[in-house]
Amino acid sequence: FERVLDQFLLGEDILVCPVLQKENDVRHVKLPKGYWEYCDGTVYEGGTEIEVSAPLHVLPYFKKCEVRR
Repeated sequence: FERVLDQFLLGEDILVCPVLQKENDVRHVKLPKGYWEYCDGTVYEGGTEIEVSAPLHVLPYFKKCEVRR
């Protein structure tokens, strides 16, 4: 994840992934290991690359979380 230049961690629990081109409405994200809750409430398992909906009026971010059962 060291080569990713367009997303960043705030501490260890918040991952911010801004949309850099206004014509894009999706965002490719490399999630660190663990479980991450997207700003829309969806939980993803980390250690992988995903694509999320990211309309211009939304700042895509994830919060580290516990596994939901």
